Amino acid sequence: MKLIDMKLSPHFTMKEACTSKSKGAQADILLYVTAAIAINATRLSNEVLEPLRMVLDDTPVTINSWIRTPKINVAVSGSKGSQHLDGLAVDFYHPDMRTAYDALAHLEVGQRIIYLDEKEKPLWVHASMPGLDWEWWEGKKSWKKPDGSFVLQSLVCYPSETPKRYIPFTGRATPVLSAQGGLVQ
Repeated sequence: MKLIDMKLSPHFTMKEACTSKSKGAQADILLYVTAAIAINATRLSNEVLEPLRMVLDDTPVTINSWIRTPKINVAVSGSKGSQHLDGLAVDFYHPDMRTAYDALAHLEVGQRIIYLDEKEKPLWVHASMPGLDWEWWEGKKSWKKPDGSFVLQSLVCYPSETPKRYIPFTGRATPVLSAQGGLVQ
């Protein structure tokens, strides 16, 4: 079986995980995918996306961006340490994005972000998994990474600006692998 034909879960495939609007990017992404990234994509699919579909009465989500190569990540102005590089983050569209964003609060996610245009219309939703060594800090409503930095759990963002506010909810960390096969810190 070809990697692109790999089924990650009942409703998601590696082809979707390698989706990109950049010309020729899917082939580059497929060359970039390691066993660890495939495992991470499978976990994200089964632990976040499939449960999300169930909460949303089995309505489909459309993947905008999932696994990214470093080159694609730079092209889309992704953060330097983006979890997309390890297959641990996904951006998606759903017919009712506010409901999809709210539903993520009931799932085990590292981060949930809804991106809005200047008129507050939802553009897409981002979901990721927490790192194994991330510690939940209730007082800050965020994850603390081993290096001492914090990752806000829930954000509302405008693509051209920094986050406007965070919307708290609780969660817990689960083990995830980096692209190199080590645990994500």
